[in-house]
Amino acid sequence: RGRDLASLHYGIASVFFAIAILPISDALLSPAGRNWYEALAQIFAGISAYALYLTFEDLARGAIRDKVLTASRAVVGACSLLFIANAIDFSAGRSMAGCFIPLLYVMRYPALMIALAVMIVVLTTTFVKAKGLQRQRVRWVFWSTVVGFSGVVTWLIVPSLRAAVLTS
Repeated sequence: RGRDLASLHYGIASVFFAIAILPISDALLSPAGRNWYEALAQIFAGISAYALYLTFEDLARGAIRDKVLTASRAVVGACSLLFIANAIDFSAGRSMAGCFIPLLYVMRYPALMIALAVMIVVLTTTFVKAKGLQRQRVRWVFWSTVVGFSGVVTWLIVPSLRAAVLTS
C-alpha cells in the first residue's frame, strides 16, 4: 500500500539524513578519517535524497501518471548517483592520488538542484491534484518539505553560505 511504503521510505530517508549530518569533531578523526567521513556523509545524503523522492512518489500514486513518476525517478536517481559518485571519487582522489574527476565535482550541486526541483514538482503536483484523504496525507509532508527545502535550496544557490559551512 502506498502510505505504508511512503512511511518506510520516509523512515529510511530520515535515518540516512541523520547519519549524514551527525556531528563528529575533527579532533577525533585523522586527516584520512575526516576525508572518508565526509565521503560517507555525502553518500548517505544521496541515499536520503533518493529515499525521500520515493516517499513523494508513493504519496503521488493516483494523482500523477506512472510514466511521469518513472521519468522523475530516473532523473532523481541519476542526480543522486552523480552526487554519490563525486563523493567517492573526490575522497578517494584526495587520499590516494590527489586527482579527481573535475566534471563530477562541478556537476554535484547542479545535480542536487535538479533532483530537488523534480521532487518539489512531484510533491506540489500531488498536493494540488490530490482529493480527500490523499490530500490530508500529503498536506503535512508538503508544508514541512517546503520549509525544510528552503534552507537547502538557499545553501545550494548561495556559494558564500557553502563556503562558510565547509570551512568552519
